[in-house]
Amino acid sequence: MKLIQKGQREELNHYSDLFIYRLSLYLRQVFKADESVIEDISQSVYADIFEKVKSGRVRGVNSLMAYMITSARHRFLAWQKKKFEEVPLRYSNFNDPDFIHDDSEAAEKQEREELLEKCLEKMAADKTDFFSEVMKHINKKDKDTAKLLGISHQNFRTKKSRIVEMLRLCVESEKRRREN
Repeated sequence: MKLIQKGQREELNHYSDLFIYRLSLYLRQVFKADESVIEDISQSVYADIFEKVKSGRVRGVNSLMAYMITSARHRFLAWQKKKFEEVPLRYSNFNDPDFIHDDSEAAEKQEREELLEKCLEKMAADKTDFFSEVMKHINKKDKDTAKLLGISHQNFRTKKSRIVEMLRLCVESEKRRREN
């Protein structure tokens, strides 16, 4: 940290390469990450921490390497989470809910809709009404929908998750019943 704050470039370049190499080694060994990802994350973590140290925003850090490793781990896990949230190409037409790739998917979707309708008919009237309100405001945040319904956000989330779980279990049970 003292080298960064003093701006001693020659020694700093030597240590920069060493820190980036060690971060890369850590990501390669612990996470078995791809080389391109390792290089990008290692360099960006080093650059971010360099700027933080230079501007005096890193305080109370006993080991700069431990701080860098922690940052690299967090950055890699965030990248990995983002990678898995991407929609596969086969499902990329998410704007069209009726988009079906083959006949078996269409038949499955039709069966699920029929089972869901049957389960909704079985559900108590107050739960059906609540579920209808949820579906009307499906594109709004839960907090906003809860305000519209005049209940607390937590109460709304609890009711919604219980109804969805109830419907899921009902659909599974009806599906098993049809198969037998």
